[in-house]
Amino acid sequence: MGWLGAALPRQRVTSIQLLAGGYRNRNMLIRTASGQRFVLRHYLQPSASRTCEIEAALTALLADRVPIPELIAADTDGAAAGQPTLLSRFVPGVMLKSALAGGSAPALDLGRGVGRVLAVIGAATFDRPGLFTDGSLRPSDAGLPGRLPEFVARCVSASPAAGVLSAAEQAALGQLAETAQSCLDRLPGASQLVHSDFNPKNLLVLEQAGQWSVSAVLDWEFAFSGSSLCDVGNMLRFGQDIPPEFAAGFIAGFAEAGGHCHRTGARSAGPWTCTRWPTCSPDQPTTGTSAGRSARSGHSSKRSRIRCATPVRPICPAEAREMSR
Repeated sequence: MGWLGAALPRQRVTSIQLLAGGYRNRNMLIRTASGQRFVLRHYLQPSASRTCEIEAALTALLADRVPIPELIAADTDGAAAGQPTLLSRFVPGVMLKSALAGGSAPALDLGRGVGRVLAVIGAATFDRPGLFTDGSLRPSDAGLPGRLPEFVARCVSASPAAGVLSAAEQAALGQLAETAQSCLDRLPGASQLVHSDFNPKNLLVLEQAGQWSVSAVLDWEFAFSGSSLCDVGNMLRFGQDIPPEFAAGFIAGFAEAGGHCHRTGARSAGPWTCTRWPTCSPDQPTTGTSAGRSARSGHSSKRSRIRCATPVRPICPAEAREMSR
């Protein structure tokens, strides 16, 4: 509690509540006497220090443009807190999965807003594809999988799938991977910021004055430098959780906000390199929210939420692709 007290000076903690979820980490809701709420995140996996450092760096980097919880303090090596720890401001909202399941949120508009947020994330570019190894966010190709067929074969052999799938099913899966490899061959050197777990379980959404928006993108521990297609595919693979209207809006919003899938693809919102963000154009409306503090510099800045400002009609994926040309 000593580290927490130093991170929250002049704040008296009144309760600590374990939050649900968190398969690899432990998250706790902190309430103070002044009515403020924070989330304390303990990293538990073997690579805890490295993961904590990377998430802290990404949070500081993204705070001004992507809806992300404000970072209050970090102890990346656990020297003071006893284990690698992040303290963030609590963000209100409901999981996107719950909002869509309840049927109260307009799926098309919400999908478009989520697509716009992803386009802004993917506007971040690095000098090469690869995995982040520390808080410097310099990608490394060490540990990257090779061709998709070899990667799939390795995953099958190292998992229970080898004992569940028949030889014919494994061969069919290998053939599917070989076919898909031709699509991946069109993406040489893609080096956009990839969340890598961008799905309805890691997005908080909020309704304000009848309008829904993304309030926070959570859990950046698997982020790397690659193609935004990873995040597009990650979202769309949850077909049982997202209605067709959401999927169409998601693709359209991604294209409208400059989302692109490879170097020779659609218009870009203007790539930035770890410190520079693209300037929002008039057709990418943003709404400022409460001031956020940079985790490293301590200055205040306005955090943007990307919203759909005008009524929209359903747009199919084919139309979305046309819009992006």
